[in-house]
Amino acid sequence: MNSLHLSTAVVLILLPYLNNVSGHEHTCSLKDCSDIAASLKDIKEKMAPGLDYLGELPLYAATSCQQIDNLRPEAESGLYWIQVGSHPYRVYCDMNNTDCGGGVWTRVANVDMTTPSHKCPSGLETVTSPKRSCRKTVEVGSSSTWFSTYEQPYSKVCGKVIGYQKSTTDAFKPYYVHRSFTANNCYADGVLLSYNSPRHHIWTFAAMPDGFHKNLAQGCRCGSNIFQGTIPLFVGDDYFCETGVNSGSRYITGQYYTDNPLWDGKGCGTFPSGCTGTRSPWFKKEFKYSINSNIELRICMDEDRFNEDILVEQVHLYIQ
Repeated sequence: MNSLHLSTAVVLILLPYLNNVSGHEHTCSLKDCSDIAASLKDIKEKMAPGLDYLGELPLYAATSCQQIDNLRPEAESGLYWIQVGSHPYRVYCDMNNTDCGGGVWTRVANVDMTTPSHKCPSGLETVTSPKRSCRKTVEVGSSSTWFSTYEQPYSKVCGKVIGYQKSTTDAFKPYYVHRSFTANNCYADGVLLSYNSPRHHIWTFAAMPDGFHKNLAQGCRCGSNIFQGTIPLFVGDDYFCETGVNSGSRYITGQYYTDNPLWDGKGCGTFPSGCTGTRSPWFKKEFKYSINSNIELRICMDEDRFNEDILVEQVHLYIQ
């Protein structure tokens, strides 16, 4: 059986199951199901060792994107089936993610609200004005969403978050006021990435009011020796901190700043890399151990929406 006929046979046999994945129910008689099982077994034997089909079907799910690259070095970036735990997942494998420093990465979040077909993930609400984006569902406090890591073990996380500021976001001032705060609390105004419960910190995207506040408690440390605020020890240097207010301007209460995106590394004036700078917009975090926990994204604000808010336009996350 040549590869073309084999592919056709597999598609015809698996079509009911692919429909089921899309949410359509399918039932079959005992004889039909037995025939399907026998056909699949016959195809699997004919496909052995099946390296050309690794990751192409649930029946031949790989253990990881890296395994596909190892055994099929000609495989291009795209959607593949992988399985480590209870069932297979169809994931996007980036076979050479230069934004993350190269190598094979598994995409776990792909939210881009500039694309009309994209929707906000569960736990966040969609707004269309002044920018089509995602925001928290509560007036004060936090809203969160979780991104599946497909039961994959990983020790590195890479990604970017792009957002927009409203009014007087206070960066790490909530922690400055409440030193007992941990990663479980809203210790900063911005977007907080973590895993597990209790939470373990991955990365913080903080937003300060404007450049005039950069050395105050609600500002960004940015390498300054006169910074009056406090960065939590559990955050360390694993954060980006920017303002959406253009250089030389002061924030205006109730105003969104949509012409200067947050955490894109642009329009930061003289801020050094310790703030955002040359590292952004992509962050990269490496752990000393391997985990397989899902990743939580929280939008946190300690005041009402009139005084401060964050709109999230893009979230792109990868694991390795």
